[in-house]
Amino acid sequence: MAERLAYARDLLNRIPHLSETDTQSAAGVQAQALRIVYDGLPDELLAEALRLACPLADFGDAETVIRLLGPRWAVMCQAGGLDPFAALTSALRAYQRAPRHNLLMALRTLAPAIHLAGGPAAVEAVAHAILDAGRWWT
Repeated sequence: MAERLAYARDLLNRIPHLSETDTQSAAGVQAQALRIVYDGLPDELLAEALRLACPLADFGDAETVIRLLGPRWAVMCQAGGLDPFAALTSALRAYQRAPRHNLLMALRTLAPAIHLAGGPAAVEAVAHAILDAGRWWT
């Protein structure tokens, strides 16, 4: 298990240094690499995967990464010693400049994490905020 953890950590450490190819931006390549290594990540490294995924909020594969992390949010927070609310705030902050559809996808995917961090009232508050913002744009 220690060898697997060291190997997974090494893979995660290499992701920010991947460079662009002819067809993808560096961030796109990083998001794709993160998605590929995700399945083999031990719980102890999920928080690191989240840290790497957040700056990629504007890119398509970041959606896949958030979808993968969402169901394991509680495990990720517990294994990484993270406060669920602080981790959620950090993850959503990455979407402040992302396209609207990326933010809405993240909110939908992270609804269980929102519930974990703030209970039913938090989910309801997010829904009301989305509706309010929608009225501003119409």
